[in-house]
Amino acid sequence: MIKINNLSCTVKNRKVLDNLNLEVHDNEILGITGGPCCGKSLLLNILAGHYKNYSGVITLAGGEQGITSAGQLKSEAAFCQSASRDFNPEATVTDTVLSGCRTHKSVFSPCTPSDREDAALYIEQMGLAPWSNDRLKNVSESVLRMTLIASSLMKGRGLLLLDAPETGSGYRQKSDLMVVLKKYAAAAANKIIIASSDLNFIASGCDRIIVIENGRIAAEGTAGMIDEKFMKRFFNIDTMVSRNVVTSLPEIHVIE
Repeated sequence: MIKINNLSCTVKNRKVLDNLNLEVHDNEILGITGGPCCGKSLLLNILAGHYKNYSGVITLAGGEQGITSAGQLKSEAAFCQSASRDFNPEATVTDTVLSGCRTHKSVFSPCTPSDREDAALYIEQMGLAPWSNDRLKNVSESVLRMTLIASSLMKGRGLLLLDAPETGSGYRQKSDLMVVLKKYAAAAANKIIIASSDLNFIASGCDRIIVIENGRIAAEGTAGMIDEKFMKRFFNIDTMVSRNVVTSLPEIHVIE
């Protein structure tokens, strides 16, 4: 479990997070959404140990001591940002996915057959097989994004943080990704936090959704809370929200 108590953070003289309190349970996929600049990406950066200028207490694994150092947070989380360019463009898709397991190996330790099997499975499940031998500089943005997510999964961390992982992806890619994420969250004590403005995507697989507004949690619940009033209040857009006849999940249609 992760416990966040009274988390506040000011960026450029603007209080983005204001005494935010949140718990994330083991085997849970949590979706975080909200309007532009609401703080959802900042929250992921803090949990990943990439941003240190905050106040409050973050407790991991039910411990009694607040874990606040960037080093400790980095060791617990795998973070994949939507705009990340932290990769070798000359590396192949397969090599990049395999590189994820290097985070817990010495530079002299080769990848094991088990590592290669895991990488091959992620490549297959995430629809990357046709590009497995292509260099990253030659693949589309959506294939690149899926490759970087697969590399993050290979790290095997208990906390997986994904910032807008669905951006630029087609329906099949989004579906394949959510299937993989559900399997990952179900293993051991894994937890996944997804920050996204694509409510159709997070509704398709998140166990719980929170909305951040004015630095705090303004709404919390399942996908069932998403309706026309919800969309108007938090996103200021007119929509028609229908329900899928098979899954009962919301399907959001913007009214022009």
